[in-house]
Amino acid sequence: MAAVGPTPASDALYPGHLSLAENSIALNPDIRTHITPQTSPTFLLQNEDDDSDRVEDSLSYYVALKKAGVPVEMHLYAQGGHGFGLRRTRFPVTARPQLVETWLGRPAAEQDGGASRCEQAGQTENTI
Repeated sequence: MAAVGPTPASDALYPGHLSLAENSIALNPDIRTHITPQTSPTFLLQNEDDDSDRVEDSLSYYVALKKAGVPVEMHLYAQGGHGFGLRRTRFPVTARPQLVETWLGRPAAEQDGGASRCEQAGQTENTI
């Protein structure tokens, strides 16, 4: 699983293990208070065959971000495992660097005057 956002290190949240229970997309209530409208725009990427982080964790985080009004983009892939990083693989997830680059270059809100997400925040991207 990967989450990217122009987030200061003090606000970084690793989206793994956030769902309340196995086979549930309910967000762990201990995490809910950390997701506010001020949470940085977030890019989520998850491989469904990840043996460390369940897809429900990403789904619960995505839903919570949407409910808080946080711009979020999510990509799910059937295969690719865990910990793929930037290395090229035979799976479609190998296109991740280009997806993230495109996402970072788009305005957080399409009417924001054209500044990229990182430029708006005055920060660099943070891959979690």
